[in-house]
Amino acid sequence: MRCRYDGNRLGEIRTKRFSADIIKRRAVAFERFARWQAQAPNRCDPATALSGLGTLYELLPGESRSRPVDVSGVRVLHQRLQVLSKALAKDK
Repeated sequence: MRCRYDGNRLGEIRTKRFSADIIKRRAVAFERFARWQAQAPNRCDPATALSGLGTLYELLPGESRSRPVDVSGVRVLHQRLQVLSKALAKDK
């Protein structure tokens, strides 16, 4: 069963692996992180951050770097988070 929102309350949303309770707790944790991130000072400039990403990329095994990037999971995650966001807004 896919995550879907058809106008029912958040408690009625179900996914294949996560119950609505787990999803709601994660959403609360993400909101808490977003508040912290908004208040936390940016500790490095963009060039330093990009350099760090390059270094992390170089640490990946060669076979991982040569594989095509599959972003389908990210797309699904964004869709589900959008559904959750709408559901949480209606619950408030």
